[in-house]
Amino acid sequence: MHDVCIIYSRKDEHLLPALEKALSPGWSVWWDRTVTGDFRSAIEAAIKAAKCVIPIWSSASRQSQIVIDEANLAAQNNIPLLPIMVEKLVTPPLGFGSIDAVQLHGWDGNPDHPGLPKLRDKLRLVVPERAAKRPLKFAVRDIEVHSPTFFFSVSSHETRLAPIEAIKALALFGAEAILVSAYDVFNSQAAATFSKALKRAQANGTRILLDSGNYEASRKSDKTWKASKFHRVLKTTPHDFAFCFDELDPPNNRDRMVRQIAAAVERDSKFTSKTVLPIVHAPKSKDGKYNLEHIPYVIRKLAEALAPPVIAIPERELGPGLIAKARTLASIRTQLATLGRYQPLHLLGTGNPLSIAVLSAVGADCFDGLEWCRVVADAANNTLFHFEQYDFFSYQTRVAQSPIVRDAVNSDKINYAGKVLFHNMDYFAQFLGDLRSATHGGKLVRFLSERLPVGSMPQLESALPEVF
Repeated sequence: MHDVCIIYSRKDEHLLPALEKALSPGWSVWWDRTVTGDFRSAIEAAIKAAKCVIPIWSSASRQSQIVIDEANLAAQNNIPLLPIMVEKLVTPPLGFGSIDAVQLHGWDGNPDHPGLPKLRDKLRLVVPERAAKRPLKFAVRDIEVHSPTFFFSVSSHETRLAPIEAIKALALFGAEAILVSAYDVFNSQAAATFSKALKRAQANGTRILLDSGNYEASRKSDKTWKASKFHRVLKTTPHDFAFCFDELDPPNNRDRMVRQIAAAVERDSKFTSKTVLPIVHAPKSKDGKYNLEHIPYVIRKLAEALAPPVIAIPERELGPGLIAKARTLASIRTQLATLGRYQPLHLLGTGNPLSIAVLSAVGADCFDGLEWCRVVADAANNTLFHFEQYDFFSYQTRVAQSPIVRDAVNSDKINYAGKVLFHNMDYFAQFLGDLRSATHGGKLVRFLSERLPVGSMPQLESALPEVF
């Protein structure tokens, strides 16, 4: 069974690949390009099994008895007809004029024709759109990003390693991606050293995501941190992409939120040749709680208006607990399913591996967090412990996947904190690799069942049956 069956005259066949491409992200599309042998039986079966039939009406098809018979067959079997008109002066055949048609006059296959969004809107009323399949990776301009990806965050706020030293260590390890704070760059006493460390990381293949710095500024109650300072960092600091200078206290009006975020992306893009990505914050209600009502709408509208490679939102603003966060994320994915394409999402401040796994299963693609440089990971049980308890897990580092990590744990030149951080780097890299394999190999439920606390999966299944 297919969602859509297209019927047409051979003279209009050149439009079929473009029409299929325009619809296939959201619906399964059938036309007779692969039919061999008994055409009539194959087409008859396809029409009867379709959820909707799209006739292409043109001067050629309205005179084709075969196309008219196919349209009549659909009508006789109560299959909805959603005709499109590709020639301005042509009317539908007798008996089909009362069916509202989508005007695609003069269409030559151009994906930007204004009639195509109208066609998709009408089709959604007849056949629910399928969520676009999550890709193995997506592009941020000319840079490929795997899904899911973890950005090792570096920060001057309550971490075990100064930002420059953290970048050097991550570059040596060969980390896939790093999140760097513009606030830390701006306030560094060694800006040249900072840039040099970032360039070295890029040379090793590490992708640099430049954050607005508002996290550090807010934690340190620094009210002098402004967009103008962020723009100076954007112009002078090596990076591969950047988040916009986000508004931490957005208006409690969803359309104003969309306009404000879109304006921030446009403003900040003037100071860098790289891609600037939007961040959405949930407004707070009078009682201090986050108002999540607008978030799915705002994210969908930003996706429609900007078509950004990634949209970010802080994990802490999705809800009070992990299941509540997962439910909010699921509602965002439901809204994004109407796009007809896959929209990647980044969750800011998500550094707990089990949270990453659950939220990735629900629909998040990118994460960043500081846990890797604040605690120590138990690779055997996927749990986090106090930094000073690394002694209990040092045996894991001796059999680490990375030879750099194995050398570090045996080196007298690497202090205790350094050994812990290299241990965590290796753990997070392995965990992410296993998560990717499970995500794209159809084994995600098994992956979660083996790692979450006993009794967790029934909770997830009950709370999110559409996902688990």
